[in-house]
Amino acid sequence: MFFRGVLSAISMSGDSTAISLTGGNQTGAIPTLESGKLPQYLRLSFADNAAFFTGIGTATATSGIMLGTDNSVIYKVPAGHTHFAATTLAGTLNNQSITPLAAVTELPAALSIAGDGLTASVTSAATTALAIPTTSSGKKAKYVIVQGHNACLFRPGSSGDDIHSSLTGARIRQSVDIVNVSGYSHMLFCKQGAGSAVIYMSPLEG
Repeated sequence: MFFRGVLSAISMSGDSTAISLTGGNQTGAIPTLESGKLPQYLRLSFADNAAFFTGIGTATATSGIMLGTDNSVIYKVPAGHTHFAATTLAGTLNNQSITPLAAVTELPAALSIAGDGLTASVTSAATTALAIPTTSSGKKAKYVIVQGHNACLFRPGSSGDDIHSSLTGARIRQSVDIVNVSGYSHMLFCKQGAGSAVIYMSPLEG
């Protein structure tokens, strides 16, 4: 299976910020990278239509970018911006996520899925750790493509890490992400809301 066009891989670093909001604005500091520095990029994921904006010292979302239902987007943080604001345009934002990214890497115009992928049902809110799949050459993949059906949180890590207690993962539902997993052994998941979440993860080769 091939993917064509402009593709980007995200490198996740640092804890995500969860948002729960019914009407009005929610504001806060932009989540930092593991190094403590502010990121150049954020991954945004919201369940309902919302507006998002950043600013210096403070922010309001009255004129921010519009986010659609169950989409994830990569947002480039303007230089000097330290805070974010989010507001609902419809519905309620529950446990949505703002994730700091260490890098966004443009990938070759065509990528192939190479090697056996994983499909798993995440039925518990506790953290489920899935080993990073290997490519057909037997090497651990540098990039994986991740998709979820029904809401859950995810982030790369090790088998003993926990993302449930502090909700530090990025939200995924219908969106598709290509993730740089260099230096990690597992992808961590925990479900949100009722029902189980079905996870699909496959190794990529350029």
